[in-house]
Amino acid sequence: MQKAGTGTSSPSYVFTLDYPLASSIASMGRTEKTTITVKRMYNSGINTFRGARGVALYNSTGLVKVLSSVNVTECAMYSGWSATSFSIQVPTTISNGSYKLYCVYKGLDQTDWQIANTPNGISNYLNVLVTDASSTFSLPDACPKLTLNDFSVIGNLYQNKIGRFQVNLTNSNSEYYSVVAVYLVSTTNNTVNQYVVIDPISLAANETKTLNFIGVPTLAPGDYYLYIGYDPLNNRFVSPTATMLNTGQLVKILPTPTEPPSLTLTAQISVPNVLYTDSDLITLTAQIQNNGGYFYDKMTAFIYSKVDNSYVANLDVKRIVFDKNETKSVVFTGHIGLPPNQYIASLNYWDSNTSKWIVLTPEINSSIIFSSIDRSTGIDQTTAEKLFIYPNPAYDEIHFNSQEIVKRVIISDISGKSIVLVRPNVNGEITIPIDYLAKGTYLVQIETTVEHTTCKFIKAK
Repeated sequence: MQKAGTGTSSPSYVFTLDYPLASSIASMGRTEKTTITVKRMYNSGINTFRGARGVALYNSTGLVKVLSSVNVTECAMYSGWSATSFSIQVPTTISNGSYKLYCVYKGLDQTDWQIANTPNGISNYLNVLVTDASSTFSLPDACPKLTLNDFSVIGNLYQNKIGRFQVNLTNSNSEYYSVVAVYLVSTTNNTVNQYVVIDPISLAANETKTLNFIGVPTLAPGDYYLYIGYDPLNNRFVSPTATMLNTGQLVKILPTPTEPPSLTLTAQISVPNVLYTDSDLITLTAQIQNNGGYFYDKMTAFIYSKVDNSYVANLDVKRIVFDKNETKSVVFTGHIGLPPNQYIASLNYWDSNTSKWIVLTPEINSSIIFSSIDRSTGIDQTTAEKLFIYPNPAYDEIHFNSQEIVKRVIISDISGKSIVLVRPNVNGEITIPIDYLAKGTYLVQIETTVEHTTCKFIKAK
């Protein structure tokens, strides 16, 4: 017997299989034959291959017998063959026992057969159990094994509209990097069916993950069974014979909705802070309710200058699904990249009927003011980020917020000469008019009941 990978093998070419081996039948008599299919075998080495390839039986000590092979004229590097079939019979001379069937190759410069590799998560062999009466072929336990823990349809399913599906899966074996399918079958006629979703996923060994999918049911309104399927062979495709993970959940497809949506804000949009540098990531959260019909379209937060209300940027653009009477929180994020100033963020949605952006109502909830600051010239880092002057640069007034009672505020020019003295004796947001100050850089001394802080700001004009 020969062992795989021994002899005068050359590392200049290595063959890899993208898919596991497949047998045309699961079990056969000792005198019968089966067809072994090898899919997409390619040369991932650096030299052209000349030699032979085939399929062979191995046991724990090495090669037992090459069951079928074919001579190859040549195979250049980074090329290969599509599906190839080998007709095999396990000879009666093979002893009873457990074997592995591999795809093998041997170059003209090699004395031993080599085993073709597969990527992680894909088995490169079939188990073969040989008895007096039969030879049985099976996939090894190395293949992924997915379990469906939970499944739900979010909202309603409408004909020709985006449907939302949430799936919780556990992979109890090797890495899975193929696809998951959402499959609909009519309750009265199983020839009426549709793969609504066929999406790639990655699931590590022993990993549990909640996944969200979207797809458009095109089937006529009515009752259907909904299945979740996966590809146990890790072939990166799902056929009608895919393994289904559930027995079918009854769902209803409703007629395409015609009622227009009516989106409202149940609270004012919010950001974690009101001060950002031009490189900070800003996150805006909105609580939105749809009091009308189905909505699936764009939303964004437009950014305007507070000085002249001119449009300067938008924070994020995303497509959102809202079913009728659905309420949810939506988050918009982005790097503002704006010069120091005060800005207004306004939340809008796209109305496909009028081809216009519409401000969400009530408008009092749809906007919020924030400031972009220049930390290098604006706010002194010795403030320990407890007090911030904004906007910075400033025009007519400055603001800061203090949790402690502010006893007094002194504004001085850069030489230290005091110009303004204010005694607020309150906490919270403090506003100080500065429209009468000349353009330049100023120091602000803030004295609270617990500390003294000095900051800088720039009067812009």
